[in-house]
Parts: sequence; structure tokens; C-alpha cells
Amino acid sequence: MAEIRWETVPCPLCHAQAATTVLELSTSPWGRPLTLRQCRECTLGYLSPRPVRADLGLLYAQDYEAYQPTPVKPLNWRRRLAERFERWVCQAHLNSPPRRDGLWPRLATWPLRLWFTPPPDALMAIPYTGQGRLLDCGCGAGWYLARMQARGWDVMGLDFSPHAVQAAREHYGLDVHVGSLPHPLVGPASFDVVTLGQVLEHVPDPHELIAAAVTALRPGGRLALSVPNLASWGRAAFGPYWWPLQLPLHLLHFTPTAMQRLLADHGLGVRELRMMRMTNWMQRSWQLGEADRWRQQPPPLPRWLGRRRLTAKLLTHWTRLQGQADGMRVLAEKPAQAPPLPAHRAA
Repeated sequence: MAEIRWETVPCPLCHAQAATTVLELSTSPWGRPLTLRQCRECTLGYLSPRPVRADLGLLYAQDYEAYQPTPVKPLNWRRRLAERFERWVCQAHLNSPPRRDGLWPRLATWPLRLWFTPPPDALMAIPYTGQGRLLDCGCGAGWYLARMQARGWDVMGLDFSPHAVQAAREHYGLDVHVGSLPHPLVGPASFDVVTLGQVLEHVPDPHELIAAAVTALRPGGRLALSVPNLASWGRAAFGPYWWPLQLPLHLLHFTPTAMQRLLADHGLGVRELRMMRMTNWMQRSWQLGEADRWRQQPPPLPRWLGRRRLTAKLLTHWTRLQGQADGMRVLAEKPAQAPPLPAHRAA
């Protein structure tokens, strides 16, 4: 692997210099300490020093988890029936224009909707918008795009990894291209929804990506994104073993306050900010501590209790109810009309 160059940066969100050191990994596979700082002004967490933009691609090997397509399960009669029900329920009650069903049809289909529609904190739970054109930036191997296409969306994807783009095309037959936003194939006001699923934490400049996403949205369009939550119970409890850290791949770590500030800076109105139930993240954090024998800090729970999946499930639900889950899903909306310019700019 080529040698990675590093740079010291101020806060990528508000550009303030004042920051508190949250965590420092003295040893890492990258041959240098890794320091996570948190801005005192906007609460954004960021890696500094960090790899320079030109060297970020060196961090991602072809076996990176997001670049691997989901194995296709054999279609027996039960799976065919389940997929048919799921497609019908989602298109009729989630990804289609609102219908005026009576009380009895709604009650009759309620068990099916409860079972087959995605949970409200999932990135797939996006209401139908406009003509249903959806752009997924950072689509990886295309699993999410394939699911949304099956639900009736007209989809397109972008990813900076040629390996992931090839996998998405060959495995799912998707319209996917190499690159990120802004992109020459993405015109202004050309999509109803832009999604950024676990993407924003990987970019060096969040303003550049959000501004390009806003440009790609039609008036009234929606931006849906998910990121790890730096203000989570898991981050405080597991410390260096918190699985969503993933330094230095994750350059940014958002709190709800920092996320709302970023979206407001680009004129987006936050419609929903939901805590995400990520039981597997809780389990992976525990497994990282176990693998290191908790040498950097003691476990947050007795080991006989923390090893159980039931414990991870209960902790996930509890942290979500407390607003301290490991991840958050945000749905923001572009104004139907451009906001008026401030007085000093209008003059």
C-alpha cells in the first residue's frame, strides 16, 4: 500500500479551531496515532490529523464490507410469497401516493403492513415523493437500491469505487456510475429523493456533498440520510471499542445538534430525526472489546451479561428511547420555493 499523507484540519462544519480531544488511539494499523476531536462550537466530531483528500481511496480495499453484494437466497415458494406480499404492501401503503381507504380496508391490512413494511427508523421507510426518482450516493454494491427498485422507485446510484459499481451492475442490473456528487450525469432538480446511507461520515467536506444533493433535488424533494451518533450511550460506554468509530475511515462523527446545523446551513427543513435500532452495532462493539480482552478500558457490563444477544437488544431499545442510540436517520426537505435572500445580500 502506498504511504498515506496526513493533514491537520479545523472543524469541517463550522471551521472553528477550538476542540476537545474525545479519544486517541495510540497504536493503529496505519502506523500513527489517531485522534478524534469534538468541536466546542457545533459539537461535530472529526478526525485530525486525517488523510489528505487525494489519499482517501487508499483506505478502502476491495473486500470492504459495503462493496460486497448480499448473497441471493434461493427462491422457494415461501420466499416468493413473502416477496409478493412485501411488494404489494409497500407499494400500496408506503411508496405510493396517499389513498383514501376506508376504515375496514385499513384494519384488514394492518397485520400485513405491520409485518412487511420496514420499521420507521429504517432508510427504506421513505414516503413516496413526486415521480419517485431516487438517487443513492455512496450506494456500495447496490443492495439498498435493489430493494427500493423492487418497491417501485426509479433508481440511480453513485459510488467512487469501480469495484462496487461493477458488483452492483452485475449482481442487480442497476443503473450505477462511478463518482460522487456533484456528478455530470446528475442534473439540477432531477430527483425527488437523494439518499446518503452511512456516507456522510466518510467525506472530508460535508458542505460540498449536502450542497450538491440539494442542487440535485427538485423543489419539495427530500434528503434521507443515516449516520452514527457521537452522542450515543454506546460511544461513552465502549470508548475505543465503539464499533461505528472505524478510524480513519470515518472522518466525521455527528451529534443531532451538528446534523441539524449542517442541514439548516443549506436551507433544508428537518422533518424527522429518528434514533436507529442497531443491535448488530451494539454486538460488534462488545466483540471488539472481547477480542482485545478489554485492555484499554473495562467492559461497561458484567461479561456474562454483555455476551448475550438479548442484552444487546434490550440496550438498543433502551438507548433509542433515551435518544442515545448508536445511529440516527434524518429526513429533510428542500423548500418548494427558494428562501428570500438576507437583506445585506439582496441589496
